Amino acid sequence: MTDIDYSAARTVGDLLGELASKNVRVAFARVSEFLRADLHRFGISETLGEARIFATLHDALAASSAERTANDPNRPKTPRLQ
Repeated sequence: MTDIDYSAARTVGDLLGELASKNVRVAFARVSEFLRADLHRFGISETLGEARIFATLHDALAASSAERTANDPNRPKTPRLQ
């Protein structure tokens, strides 16, 4: 998607709200500065969170992987040095 109009922004905003209520996290990747401006203007970046909007797919995947690893309850705990 390269830009977004008012109707699409309302639909995306509603979808983000519904997904958030089901604990589904969403991120946008390959977002140009023009699209980012549209997302900001329509309040989507505030709903989604600036930290979940990425310029590249690589950055989005890396952030998602790091988030999953950090939130994994089965992740081995590293001992603290005293």
